[in-house]
Amino acid sequence: PRSRRTATASSSSSSSSSSASSSGPSRSQETAAPPPRPAAARRVIFSRAVEAIGYGRYQRVLLAFAGATQLADAMELLTIAFLARELKGQWGLSKSGCAALELSVLTGMGVGAVSCGLISDRCGRKAGSGFAVVLTAVFGLMSSLASSFSMLLALRFFVGVGVGSAPAPLGLYAEFLPPRERGRELVTFFTFFSVGAVLEAFIAWATLGTRSSGDDSWRDLLLVSAMPSVALAICLPFVPESPRYLIASGKQREACEALRRVARVNGTVQRVPWDFDTVVFVLDDAIRIGQGGGLAVSAGGEEATGELEQQSLSSWGDEQAALIANNGTQPRPLDGAHHHPQSRMLRPLVDQDGNGPLLDAHDDGSVPSRDEEENEEDGKHRSGSGNVSGWAERRRGTLGLLLGDPKRLRATAMIGTMFFIMAALYYSIVLVSNELVAPPESSSDEGPKYPPGAFLEIVATNAAELPGLALAWYMLSRLERRRSVMIAFGLCGACMACLLVLTSIGFKALAELWRSVLVFGARGAAQAFNVSLWILTTEYFPTSVRVLGIGITTACARLGSILSPLVAEFVFASSTSLGAATCVAFASLGVLGSAFLPPDTELALNVAHN
Repeated sequence: PRSRRTATASSSSSSSSSSASSSGPSRSQETAAPPPRPAAARRVIFSRAVEAIGYGRYQRVLLAFAGATQLADAMELLTIAFLARELKGQWGLSKSGCAALELSVLTGMGVGAVSCGLISDRCGRKAGSGFAVVLTAVFGLMSSLASSFSMLLALRFFVGVGVGSAPAPLGLYAEFLPPRERGRELVTFFTFFSVGAVLEAFIAWATLGTRSSGDDSWRDLLLVSAMPSVALAICLPFVPESPRYLIASGKQREACEALRRVARVNGTVQRVPWDFDTVVFVLDDAIRIGQGGGLAVSAGGEEATGELEQQSLSSWGDEQAALIANNGTQPRPLDGAHHHPQSRMLRPLVDQDGNGPLLDAHDDGSVPSRDEEENEEDGKHRSGSGNVSGWAERRRGTLGLLLGDPKRLRATAMIGTMFFIMAALYYSIVLVSNELVAPPESSSDEGPKYPPGAFLEIVATNAAELPGLALAWYMLSRLERRRSVMIAFGLCGACMACLLVLTSIGFKALAELWRSVLVFGARGAAQAFNVSLWILTTEYFPTSVRVLGIGITTACARLGSILSPLVAEFVFASSTSLGAATCVAFASLGVLGSAFLPPDTELALNVAHN
């Protein structure tokens, strides 16, 4: 169509000039030259744009910041187990007091998960990350100066709010990643948490194991554990904003500059098949089905109309992708898709390699300039008709938008339930692993006395999360997300079931050896289902409510984690067999619930498997 239109324009231009020359000078003076048409803007699907720019130095530098937030969170979180042990002797805490200390952090994490979601989806991923880092740094430092148990409880609660805001830096990093590298790189992101757990064990060894500071060794532990968060707070001015968030906010120019910066740092500016000065990016989860079965992009961008069903490119199906790749014809409308008169009809084009829809144009083959689109939007705002962008701006990052769709509501409830089960099992194993592997020989006013080699065994147990991450990476790169979650839950349940059987063995030395091995395996499998569930959740929610969705579902994890101090301090303390049986029950529920998680075809972010 473009060739025919160009030829028609050329022929009409020739005929006009010939008639003008024949009519004489006065006729040519009266005919004014038409104003130049603005440069056409190519509409590029965002995931394809990030794929073309690629993964490189820019994302690795961003990983250093985002991953360090996980390292800092792990150090603050793993401090709970050591701190409760220390204060039992020095402040005479009972089991209830230790449980209250652990609950204060876990409750704060639930508050932080929801708060950071509201901030990140309304004000940006950078603002949400700053909220997380500053709270953790300030109240982590203040915790080392606490003069009473009630003050320590309050300060650790706000540390928990900061630690619970982890979805903000996670969302920031995930939205810079190409689909093919996302699974692998998000596992790398969570590796920082495991490294932080191991590092915290070494810090506890240095501060508590040597008793070099006397009765205040736990203050040294809290002070050193807060240092990574302090360093991250200093780096906040250099943190970028997510281009996905900028596009969802209607800030195309800022998004283009952000992606241009990524391409420049990665050295791929010459490789991208578009001009950053005229390109218009379209979010994958903003593409919808319009009238006549063609693709439509709402004028206001993502979530512009409440009636249109969000449609990820990955859910078109092989039949539709083949039609597009072979002859560029429009795909048939998806079942259950609604139509809206304000949707702009687009015809999908294919990239140079025929790899499916990369660019979009109008049905007649023309594409509007960015200035034309912005003028059109301004006209809608002034006239008061079709105020789509304002509607989207008010709705972005709200519970109504998150839970308004019945299908998404059901999936959110299922993911939240799985997070509840995951946290109850994961934190129970984390809190009790030190007691199972290296129980203290005695306790005094100076704190518990550890047997020789106890801290080395604790370090080894915390290091079990590293092979758990390797397992998660292997499964996520080859299997469906929910199947990876299911297998990891099954492995963890198998380890705890073996521990249940082991408690009946009369040979003490053999029992202690296998107990360490099984706790190591359970800890690794627990990290595998933890990471797999986090990645599935990050990829499920669309950009406009991504961090809020992660926050709401992970807040359910904080409710589940409230059970873990009870399991560790009371159930396992009374009977190892009963505690192991409780963990087996949680793992069984996790295996069953995994079957009801959203499949990969329903994830908002495209998933690529090896």
